[in-house]
Amino acid sequence: MFDVIKGFACRVGGVEFLLEQKQVSPPHYSYFLTLCFMRPLSREAFEHDDPDSRRHAKDKREKRERDAVGFVPVPSPLGPPGKDLTGIDFDADSNGFMFAFGDVSENSSAALGDLPLPAAGNVDADKYRKRILREEKERRRFRRVVQKNGKEMETWGQHKCGAVSMVVTVPPWAMPMINQLEDDERDALLLRVAHTAGKRMQEVSDRVPWGGGCHLDTDIAHFHFQVPKTSPAGENWPKAKFKTGGPWLVGADRVDRQFPGLLSAKQKQLLEDHKKKKGRLVDLEIAAAVDSHLADEFKKMGMQREYEEAQRDYVRRKKRAQETERHRSLLRESLRFFGLNGIWPLAAGVMELAMWRMIPKEHRKLVQQSIRLTQMIGRPVVKTSFKIATQEIVRKLAARPEPVMTGPGR
Repeated sequence: MFDVIKGFACRVGGVEFLLEQKQVSPPHYSYFLTLCFMRPLSREAFEHDDPDSRRHAKDKREKRERDAVGFVPVPSPLGPPGKDLTGIDFDADSNGFMFAFGDVSENSSAALGDLPLPAAGNVDADKYRKRILREEKERRRFRRVVQKNGKEMETWGQHKCGAVSMVVTVPPWAMPMINQLEDDERDALLLRVAHTAGKRMQEVSDRVPWGGGCHLDTDIAHFHFQVPKTSPAGENWPKAKFKTGGPWLVGADRVDRQFPGLLSAKQKQLLEDHKKKKGRLVDLEIAAAVDSHLADEFKKMGMQREYEEAQRDYVRRKKRAQETERHRSLLRESLRFFGLNGIWPLAAGVMELAMWRMIPKEHRKLVQQSIRLTQMIGRPVVKTSFKIATQEIVRKLAARPEPVMTGPGR
């Protein structure tokens, strides 16, 4: 549950501690990989949608570099959310594949509900990219009526981008089942899931997705759908039918729908308020369709019992994360001070079992020693606040030499 990303290295008492350079926002921890989001379908976005493209590899490499560089070294009690949510190491043989809902020219005029099953494996990613980018430019133009000299005139407007790339994930509790399948069976299942998601998108918003990419290079499989903004005739599809809630709302709605009562009262109220205010949201509808489809698929495969056990395991992990959530900011600051000064800023009486479990086992012995040292300095700090305790320890250790730091810029 604890992991640190390489950034600065701090050596204290002969032990080297790795300090993360970028903090992760705790409120999004449990929902990070249950999300849906969108961005304009530019050339760069399309190339990222292809999991085997150079652009995708470059973006992932740059993200790792960004995560490792920052300004203030802060140890993070947050680990990679994927494994914490699924409980497995998902390591597919491939990065994923591209898929298309039939030929672009045919799909452009597909009627509502006529979305064909996607083709995969034989999709030439380069040819598909060229067709989609050409189509995206055509879909930028849209018809509009303007008033000029008291008369209505039909003119053409233009969007900055004619399509969007929309990300949809499978639920974390489905990954243990997907991980058990053979490669061909897994890919066929994910294609059927993509078809269900695309069809639901049509039913809710009238928009016909062209296709996209299925990514298997993360702990939780996800899809990138390419969705145009206008019809082939240049009519704008209503934005009111394509409203989205965003990552937190999708994740919270998924959890609340599948596991009633798991959200806190405050989270539940926030979820209901947003849904009431925003109305029907396409990303919530798609996520619900994907979850329902997977449940039916596992039942047909005879994996119902294993799927229910995976759901129960997810609930246990979620509850454990909720118990430790309130300790995260305090533990982060404690670890930072401990890494920089070699002494723990809190007395043993302040530390609860949930917080103690978040500390890596290999570091606990050294933390215990520093806690004993803390209690020996001046007076115990059991009942003092974190700020006062930190000030007291800093004063006592003012004459102590700074620890050796190594890493970028050092």
